[in-house]
Amino acid sequence: LPAHRALLARRSPVFRAMFLGSMRESSADEVEAGTFAAPTMRHLLRFLYSGQVTEVDLEDLVPLMACADHYGVSKLRDIIGDHLQKFVSLDTACTVLALARSYQQHAVQERYLAFILTHAQEVLRTEGFLHLDEEVLRIILLSDRARIEEIELFKALVRWYRHWAQDKAKVGDAHGWISERAEAGAAEGGGGGSD
Repeated sequence: LPAHRALLARRSPVFRAMFLGSMRESSADEVEAGTFAAPTMRHLLRFLYSGQVTEVDLEDLVPLMACADHYGVSKLRDIIGDHLQKFVSLDTACTVLALARSYQQHAVQERYLAFILTHAQEVLRTEGFLHLDEEVLRIILLSDRARIEEIELFKALVRWYRHWAQDKAKVGDAHGWISERAEAGAAEGGGGGSD
């Protein structure tokens, strides 16, 4: 992606170090920015040139936030962080949480996990729920803050497991702990038995 070195160096401390310091990029004609996808870098460049965030899909916000964080563009990171904090919804909570986990955006993770636990009864019925990883499922399952009936939680976990049954890497050892939870629920009278 073509860009002006002077502008990038002025707006980003990381680019400043790359272009004006002793790094090899300072003398290179082209710089490889392979950490982030091209669309994410385009959004970053658009912001660096215009100071505005426009036409960014939800799925691109978290990667763009991580990119802004990586390149030290704190204004963009904060704009996206504020937006994500204000516009949490049932339909997007799981998608954003999964993205925040993959891009290690801890503040976003905490906010969205808290929302999911508070609204678990509704969120676990969404399509986005199917994209959560096993670790998040365990957190929901073991949390005392999850506001959901035991039988509804079990049904959601079974739905997730069936969705990913062919993907052994995604499912991991979920079969074991889902079975354990079902047996524990049945022993407590929680309805974990057959339909």
